[in-house]
Amino acid sequence: MQSNSAFDFESAYGGYADGLYCFCLRLVGSSQDAEDVVQETFLAAIAGRERFAGRSSESTWLFRIARNRAYKLLRRRKLERLFTLRSEAQTEPSEALALADSVMSLPLKAREAFVLVKVEGLSAAEAGAILGVPEGTVRFRVHLAVKSLRSSWIEGEVATNKGVTNAV
Repeated sequence: MQSNSAFDFESAYGGYADGLYCFCLRLVGSSQDAEDVVQETFLAAIAGRERFAGRSSESTWLFRIARNRAYKLLRRRKLERLFTLRSEAQTEPSEALALADSVMSLPLKAREAFVLVKVEGLSAAEAGAILGVPEGTVRFRVHLAVKSLRSSWIEGEVATNKGVTNAV
């Protein structure tokens, strides 16, 4: 975004909506909630375009707004308590669903770093700018998330979160 008046909603929406939706979906776990967060993100961006100082890219700014909105939703609805494993009584999930459950069972900080870097393809520096943490912290959180996912898959169980804490 070059200047406050240069914010083009259609261009921004066309360029970032899909990525923001995928990011939000993996944070909040519900397609409806992810759609709501993306909508709130663009409304906040339009309303706050005067405050965008240009110290980061437009995508970093939008992902940061989306992250904050997702956190707000998670706090409000206490969705963290709902991120539990499928009960054994349910039918066997496909490998893709099991992997999605494994990712969703990671602590939020490890999950968001993992999603931004490994799923969305952002660099650790870009993810750090979005999350407001140093690049090394992002790399560490991704490492712990990958380690936890590998261990859960090697053991044949869905994400046990060994070695990953909410304090990361």
